Amino acid sequence: MVSQEFGTIILEAQDWRDKMEFNDVRDFKQPIISILEDLGGKAKLKEIYEQFAGRHPNVVHNSYWNEIVDSDLRWRDYINRCRFQILIPQGLLKKDSKKGTWELE
Repeated sequence: MVSQEFGTIILEAQDWRDKMEFNDVRDFKQPIISILEDLGGKAKLKEIYEQFAGRHPNVVHNSYWNEIVDSDLRWRDYINRCRFQILIPQGLLKKDSKKGTWELE
């Protein structure tokens, strides 16, 4: 019974996420913050990529977002840009976290 209810919650959340639009680097801000909150406030970049891919398959499987930009997939490049252009300047992420780790302020 509990697992069925839990599965329903996941499906409802996934439906909501599928409706999110990603057109700009700013659109990645809230999903990244949510991922970090769910992972206890900090995570390795690889974990962020994996979580984002699981939560937003509409982006990951979209041909536009899968083009190579700056030697990486566009959606991954935008996640990194979001960190340096928005999250750190707005004081949402620590500047001095261990290399490869993203940590909420």
